[in-house]
Amino acid sequence: MKRYRLKGHGGFFMREGWFAKGLTEVAANPRLFTKENYLGADALGVGSAMARAIKYWMMVCGLTKEIRGVGTTLTEMGKMIAEQDLYLEEIFTIWLLHIQVASNAEKATICHLFFECMPMGEFTREQMQENLHRELLRFSGGKEISERSFTDDCHTFLQMYAGQTDKTQDPEDKKRSVFAKLHLITNNFQGCRRERAAMDRLPKEIVLLVLLGIMPERQGESIEKLLTCENGPGKLLSLDRILLNEYLDMLEEDGYVRINRTAGLDMVYLSEKVPEALEIIRNYYEKRQGQKLQGRTV
Repeated sequence: MKRYRLKGHGGFFMREGWFAKGLTEVAANPRLFTKENYLGADALGVGSAMARAIKYWMMVCGLTKEIRGVGTTLTEMGKMIAEQDLYLEEIFTIWLLHIQVASNAEKATICHLFFECMPMGEFTREQMQENLHRELLRFSGGKEISERSFTDDCHTFLQMYAGQTDKTQDPEDKKRSVFAKLHLITNNFQGCRRERAAMDRLPKEIVLLVLLGIMPERQGESIEKLLTCENGPGKLLSLDRILLNEYLDMLEEDGYVRINRTAGLDMVYLSEKVPEALEIIRNYYEKRQGQKLQGRTV
């Protein structure tokens, strides 16, 4: 039996305008979410239920951590995002948040189970709930599940990743979810569709971070396992074999991976050249900053 959590967000998905406000306020005041500060509601300009949701999502996204006797502080990744991409203008940043949420089986269970278990292609909300309910029962060891919490969590998840079906929605609406920009789930009036990741929207550094997460000792793994293992690039990033091979080829050119294709082994090894996760993130932002500066001088 594994620990799981439903409705930690209180029914609110993480809205686009909340990240910058949350990062700024937490950096200024680690006691933001304490009772003496009305659980952060006043400083964040939202109701108490939304303030709790912001606290939850920032923690699940890997942006904050709790320190006893201090309060809520930014993680190193949170500090980096606050400095480099406060308003989440880089698709790289949104992918960073996605892999934190979707790999967190204990705190964001429905999101994790969706990317682990739902096949690519069309599905209805009813089909999704049936599949995830079955997986959650297995995940929890048959423990009784609150049906209302489960249904609400599935609804919030789809709002977060598929967005609205209303095509007239204002693109400047800060009530949108940034995760919809990943286009991992599309929404229509008949149902939804789980999509493959698109190469023009998925930086290779994100694939490298996921590989590092499942191969911390830089041990070899087969391409087949990378496609099917928990929190691997096949599940977490919605990559098929063709796309994964293309990313692996790019990372091999960079000297970050070595691929042994002899005798049909298709084994992937991380090189000693691969930096730690925070350095990969820092290097990406520095590279993008250089590209932007170069673009201004052309």
